[in-house]
Amino acid sequence: MISMGTIEQLRSQNHTLALYCLSGSRWGEADLEWLIQIGQGDKPVTEARFRYRIVERLWRHA
Repeated sequence: MISMGTIEQLRSQNHTLALYCLSGSRWGEADLEWLIQIGQGDKPVTEARFRYRIVERLWRHA
């Protein structure tokens, strides 16, 4: 059974986490590696909250 309840589990299954900025009207992708590096890997995805002040760090431009 595949479990994707935490940020680390998303990364380990090669999934991404899309984010939408209402004020900027754009989509981006959370930098899961960075979130894990700062100690957020065990955080349940449903409890993850993203604030505007760090959103630029989270965008991964293609």
